Amino acid sequence: SMYCYKKRWGKLYAGPLWDFDYGTYENAESTVFTQAYWYTELLNDPKFAHMLADRWNTMSPVLKENAERYTDSISSYINLSRIHNDIVFPNSGRKVNKLLRSDDTTDNLRNNLQQRIVFLNDYINRIEREVNK
Repeated sequence: SMYCYKKRWGKLYAGPLWDFDYGTYENAESTVFTQAYWYTELLNDPKFAHMLADRWNTMSPVLKENAERYTDSISSYINLSRIHNDIVFPNSGRKVNKLLRSDDTTDNLRNNLQQRIVFLNDYINRIEREVNK
C-alpha cells in the first residue's frame, strides 16, 4: 500500500510504501495501482507517459543491477519487519504467510522485485507507445 502527497506548490510524491503483506510477494504483474483516479489520468497523458518511460528506461537498469545487493543489505530489517508483522497481524494473509514467515523472506522479496522490474519495463513502455500513437 502507498499514499500520494504533495507539498504546496510542489511535486506529487508517491509513497511511502508502508506494509508487508500480499503486495510484497504476490503478483509481480499487478496493475492495481492504476485503479486510482490520479494514476489513470496521469498514465493517459502523453507528456507524462513519455516522461515516465524516459525516466524508467534510465533507472531500470540501475534498479535491476542493484536489487539483489540492496535486499541483502537490508535483510535484517526485512526479517524484523516480518516478525513484527506476525505479532500485529497473526492471522492475516494465510495464503501469503508461508512466505512472510519463511526464513527465505529476503530471497522471496528479491525474486519478486526482479520479476516486478521485468514486468514494469514492458508495461511502462507499452503505455507510452499506446498513449503516444
